[in-house]
Amino acid sequence: MVVENKKYGIRSMNGPLSDEAAKMVANLFEEKEDEKMTKKFTEAEYQKIVEIADRRLNNTSVIEVYILDNIYLDVQKSSTNEEQNKFKELNQQLALIAIPKSRDWAHEQFVEKGKKYRWRHKKNDNEGDPVYIDIDDYGVMAPHSFYSHQIDCQAFTESEVIEAGYNPDYYWKEEVE
Repeated sequence: MVVENKKYGIRSMNGPLSDEAAKMVANLFEEKEDEKMTKKFTEAEYQKIVEIADRRLNNTSVIEVYILDNIYLDVQKSSTNEEQNKFKELNQQLALIAIPKSRDWAHEQFVEKGKKYRWRHKKNDNEGDPVYIDIDDYGVMAPHSFYSHQIDCQAFTESEVIEAGYNPDYYWKEEVE
């Protein structure tokens, strides 16, 4: 069910927004429409915000401004000094990530796209050829040896490598354009 705050024209699929919260979202949309974002969250920072917001918003039908304030404070408490400064600058974007209705849109707008790398193991195979992470014939990410002159492997983000169970510290990253 979609609920619309008629005063500010903001729709929510997760229940009604208070007038204050709807006004804040509407103002942010207006401000950011013409402005190009240069500073963005990393995927890890995004995940941190989402986890904290989901804990705070558990079974909440109306999102009040004080709840967004509490989410912001919780994120600040669990962050490094560098992250805290970034979160202060991007606090409205943080609020849009925290609100489930605007989360997907905010992810597209305010989260860095992960750079892709070819991942070369720091040790060579028994024949002295380099070993790269690649996709095998079964569609699984796995180490493969390549002759030095025939390197043709896929590129992956650091989070993809970690999710597949590999430690990035054991590999050199070769940036791919």
